[in-house]
Amino acid sequence: MDDLITPVELGFISIIGGATAAYSRLSIVNETRGSVICSTVLEGVVSTEGTMARAGHVMIHPANRPFSERSDSAGVHEWIAFRFETFHPVWSTLSLGSVGTLDDPAATAVAFGRLKSALRGASASQQAESFFAYLNRIEPSVRPGTYGRANRFDPILRYVGQNLHLDLSRSKLAALAGMHPNAFDRAFRAETGQSSQEFVRRVRISRAKRKVCDARETLDAIAFSLGLSSGAYFSRWFKLETGHSPTQYRESVNKTSIGYLGSYNPE
Repeated sequence: MDDLITPVELGFISIIGGATAAYSRLSIVNETRGSVICSTVLEGVVSTEGTMARAGHVMIHPANRPFSERSDSAGVHEWIAFRFETFHPVWSTLSLGSVGTLDDPAATAVAFGRLKSALRGASASQQAESFFAYLNRIEPSVRPGTYGRANRFDPILRYVGQNLHLDLSRSKLAALAGMHPNAFDRAFRAETGQSSQEFVRRVRISRAKRKVCDARETLDAIAFSLGLSSGAYFSRWFKLETGHSPTQYRESVNKTSIGYLGSYNPE
């Protein structure tokens, strides 16, 4: 691999990793990841979910669903793994298991290169802009429309993702939006399909799942980052929300995630 993309937090976007990767053969069987994976084929032919992907094609693997990629010959991919934490209906459609033909493979490669450069030191806004520019190169190949459609509550969604340790009550978020709480809740539900507090809850759960998989994070540190009082309280809350203790969840994820980021290594 070269120019590896390392984990980056962009508020409501988490980039998990990515790279330009060459391989002599490829064998990924029923792999499950907690993130969306976009993999563009630069060279080679890959069998995935009953479809053949060739140079100029992009494979999109949904989060939390098994996928396979196989090739008996050499090839090169550009891939990126990421997740959204806003659960916005427009973005949720990214979770499509599909293979599409890129409108302009060269322009997509340029967008990927710009994204890698931005992630190595540009501002958060420039990184997010580069990320959506890359998605917008890929997106027309799998369905009409555009990702990143502006909506009136984008600043609120971003605020929640960046401030899970603060007061995120309905009244607080309504005040930030300059609206009466009841009017805010009605408008927020109409725009996103959920209440503001359900949104906050889902983002907290998503962030907690990722943090418990990082062995460097203590339970107390995770708890404080999510606005919870202690590691012990976090453990009880996490099990109530997910059905697993933090340790059980981390072990289950490790069993399914080992291998993918190394699967493109040449043999």
